[in-house]
Amino acid sequence: MLLLIVYGNGCKNLTSYSNQTLKGRILSREKKPLSEVLVAVESGNFDGPYNPKPVFVKTNEDGLFEVNPKSDSYSIRAWKEGYAESGCNSENCISDGSITIELRKIESGQPLPTIKGFYNLGGNVAFSFRRGEVTNKNDPEADFIINTDPTSPSQIIISVPHPGGISSAPISLNLDFDNVALAPEIYENSVQTTLGSPSIFFVKTPNGKYAKFRIMPDFVLDPTGQKRMDFTNCRLIWAFQSDDSRNLETASAVNPPALFEEMQR
Repeated sequence: MLLLIVYGNGCKNLTSYSNQTLKGRILSREKKPLSEVLVAVESGNFDGPYNPKPVFVKTNEDGLFEVNPKSDSYSIRAWKEGYAESGCNSENCISDGSITIELRKIESGQPLPTIKGFYNLGGNVAFSFRRGEVTNKNDPEADFIINTDPTSPSQIIISVPHPGGISSAPISLNLDFDNVALAPEIYENSVQTTLGSPSIFFVKTPNGKYAKFRIMPDFVLDPTGQKRMDFTNCRLIWAFQSDDSRNLETASAVNPPALFEEMQR
C-alpha cells in the first residue's frame, strides 16, 4: 500500500484557488518515500469535449512531486509498477488538510480480463458470465437476475439462483473495480441498489465460481418528470474467475493503465 499526501498553503480550501501548486509526497505503507511514481492530474469537466490534457509528473528520489492543476475541478491518479492504480478528485481528495491515496500492492501474476459492454438488461432478465450474454431467468446458466419494479423506478433488486449468492460494496475513495482482488466469503440471496449509489457487486455463481461487476444504467425522465433507471442500453463491466478460487485480480503489475501509456513512451 502507498500513501499519497499532498501539502500546500490553505490546503483545506484547495478547490477555491485556480492557480495553485499541489505539492505531494508518495510513501510506502512503511512510510518510506517512493521514487518514480507516476502521477496524473486531469482537470476541467471530465465528461465534456473540451477539457484540457492531463498534466503528468513523477516523484523524485525523496518521493516528492509538484504539479499545477489547470482547473479547480480535477482528479489525481497515481500508479507505480507493482501496484494497482488509485486516486481521488477535487470533491473527495482533501481530508484534514491533505490528500491521501492508497495504492494496493499486486500479489498475483496474470490478471483476469475486464470485459465492458452494453446490454439490454430491462424486463427482469438474467446474465450469464460463462457465455457473456443476456439470458432469461430460467436458464440453468443464469448467474444473476435483475428484478425491476415499475412502482419504484429508483431501485432494483439483483438476485442469484440457489445455491449461489451476491454481495455488494459501495464505491469509495480507496475502493473501485480494480482495487478488489479477492471475492468476499459471505453472500446473500439478493441485494437492493438505489439510484445514485454506485456499487461493486460480487457473485458466487450457482456452480461455485466467482465474479465481480459494475452496472451503469441510463437515467431518464418518465412522463411525470421523475428520474428513473433505464436498463435497455446498460453498461456492464465485469470479470469472471473460471476456476474455483476467489481471486478477482484485474490490475496488471507491469502494464500501466491507459492514462499513463503516453507518459511511458
